[in-house]
Amino acid sequence: MNNPNTLEDYYRYWDKFYEAWRHNDMNAIKCLGWTDANKDGVSDCYLPEPWWGNSGGVDQPLESVVINFNPGPGGPDQERHKFQCKRSYQGFVRDQVLRFVMNLSTQSILKTSNWHYTKRTECIKKMLSQYVDVSTFTLKNHLSIELIPWHTTSSTEIVGYCAKNRKAIFDYCIKFAAAASIKIQNPILSGVVLLRMSSSFFKQIMGGIGGLNYLLEEHAIYSNVNSQSCKNTPNPSNSLNNDSQNLVVKSIKELDHKLIKKVEAYYCLFEFSSIPGVKFACIWGPKTRNNFPGSDCMKEIIKQITIFKLTNL
Repeated sequence: MNNPNTLEDYYRYWDKFYEAWRHNDMNAIKCLGWTDANKDGVSDCYLPEPWWGNSGGVDQPLESVVINFNPGPGGPDQERHKFQCKRSYQGFVRDQVLRFVMNLSTQSILKTSNWHYTKRTECIKKMLSQYVDVSTFTLKNHLSIELIPWHTTSSTEIVGYCAKNRKAIFDYCIKFAAAASIKIQNPILSGVVLLRMSSSFFKQIMGGIGGLNYLLEEHAIYSNVNSQSCKNTPNPSNSLNNDSQNLVVKSIKELDHKLIKKVEAYYCLFEFSSIPGVKFACIWGPKTRNNFPGSDCMKEIIKQITIFKLTNL
């Protein structure tokens, strides 16, 4: 298959992937650039979820794009025999997200939509609220993209599969996220892709593909007082130029043992030479598991991204 060029091309690509899975056609999935999931430590028995949330269209303006590891554990309602209708994956997600927004979701679909709303959309909405109007920002305005579409019980299970599918991840996930980020409506995150994973994990699975170029070394954010500052409390400031109270940003290389214990979040900015105009940011924390850090830390990270964008125009 020719590589997608437009955002709609990526949606159509994943529709074809979904159709191949629905018909249990692993040869078609291989033709789409992916190895056999059942031979590489993951399973294709549950509905692949390559993306969730915003499904495109002028009625769904995009406000944020995040890359995650992969979908979590699957369940009985996601088994192949439950998906024999001919509806496209794009249409399926659009319907489920709108049902979620209108509080019409079934319990099984509610779990998926609720995860992407509470773990991703709400956090970004809270951070953006300091700078732009987010009164209409909901799940349909956020796009989550997975490194791989297959369900696993742990992100550690995907390392081997990711290594074998590095090119597919770059062509159909990274570039997908980049194409979507250009459509983001707000000026804070326009042209920015957030990744909820450590930079070391990302480097491990991606290597130097696509001209991966780390623009800034890894940085840590910690509180300079005993109490934690990266908490989900409102910040009265409406300016990107005002620091979150009591937060310090420092290169990881400059941290000593005592400071490491105080770290509440890490970030690393990078770009791909083959994807001009788009900035990427790995964001992670020592105690955040699969969540983003607290809102104060996120606001500081976004401030650093914005400064970098302004100084590299």
